[in-house]
Formats: sequence, C-alpha cells, structure tokens
Amino acid sequence: MNTMELFLWKLPRLRHFIFSGKVHIDVANGRRWEILAIDLVTFHFNFQLEVDRINNILESFCTPFWLERKSWFVAYKDHRLFSVPYFADTIASFPFHPPVHSTAPDDRFFFQHIKHLQLPEVATIDLHYFTHIKTLELRCTIPLTTLHTMIDLSRVRHLILNWLINLSNLPILPNIMPNLYKLSLNDQCRNILRSVREIQPIEQIRSLQLEDLREITRVSDITQFCRIFPCVEHLHVN
Repeated sequence: MNTMELFLWKLPRLRHFIFSGKVHIDVANGRRWEILAIDLVTFHFNFQLEVDRINNILESFCTPFWLERKSWFVAYKDHRLFSVPYFADTIASFPFHPPVHSTAPDDRFFFQHIKHLQLPEVATIDLHYFTHIKTLELRCTIPLTTLHTMIDLSRVRHLILNWLINLSNLPILPNIMPNLYKLSLNDQCRNILRSVREIQPIEQIRSLQLEDLREITRVSDITQFCRIFPCVEHLHVN
C-alpha cells in the first residue's frame, strides 16, 4: 500500500484511476483510500485477495465519503473485492445470485450490469428483471410469456440457440426482438429445415453462426437455408 500511496502522490493532476490485480490485504482499506482518492473523479478497482473477515473490510468502505459524497460502491465475491458496477459480472447463468457481501444500496446494480444471460434450464419466475441483455443464450425451451417477465427482449442483439430448443418461435423473432442482429445455431441446422420450412424470410439477421453443417448436403437444403436468412452479411461456420 505504501508503494501505491507514493505513486499517486506523485501525480497531483490524476483524476481517473483503474487498479486491478492481486494485492496484499492492507490494500483493501477504504479509509486509507479516502485520502488518496479524494480528488479522483472516477476510481475503479478489482482486488484479488484472500479475506477472513470481509465485514470489517466492507465497513471501511461504508463511510459518507464512499456512499454519499462519491457514490462509490464495492462488493466481495469469489476472492475479489471490486468496484460496483464497473467490475461486476457481465455474464451470468440463470438463476443469477448477486454478491452477498456488498455496499450497493440494492441488487439492481448487479442485474442491470449483466449483458450476456445464459438460461441452461427451465426458468422460474423471478422478481428481478434484466434490463440490459445484449446476448441471450437459450439452452432450454422457455415460453415467451416467461421470457418477457425476466428480460427486456427489445435490447437483445445476439441470440444463441442450442440443439434441444423448440424452434416454433423463430418466425416471430423480428417482433419480439426488434434489435436482433446475430443468430447462433448450435447443432440446429437440420432442425431448422424441418421446423420452419414454410416461414417467411427472417431479413433482420445480418450475422449468422453455424456450429455444424455436416447434415446439410443437398442443394435443396442449402437453398432453403439461404431463403430463410437472405440478408446475412457475416457467416461463421465451425
């Protein structure tokens, strides 16, 4: 900590500071950082450390300086003490559990920071709402009515579908996800041709990622597939 104090004192014009790495326990001291960060406009940190008494450390970040003057909040999870929401998780699997140890006033700080949500199993109704999901990964079939209660679907730009998904809702994607740009199909190619042979083209998809084309061998299959996604500009095949 003494080294960092000396470093910052030599930069009197410093206004923005990001600090990430493995640190000694004495670095996780909110009261000492008050002195160093008093003139900073932004201060984001991600400390990797082993902690026995996290409540004592969090108390040092609960002073009026942190909570009122600066509105800087911190949390501890998975051996990390980090700034909220800057270093909070951006990828989560459902059900998502925010950090138990936090100085943030409520859990919305964590839910609103999630950009990529994975739904690996049948989702249950949750009181929290994800408002900033850009990538939605579905590993099970979920009713649209349930998804609407969990996620602001209008913000989704990338949809990832796994092989066991029911594709019956694929034709209405433009209506429920107006900003959808990219579609990733994991082992779904043959399934799509069986399920959506009669649907209208989905023109809003500009980026298409396909995991397996081994079952698509006939010219008619390729023609049908290209008919469904006629406006693709970026194609990625694994």
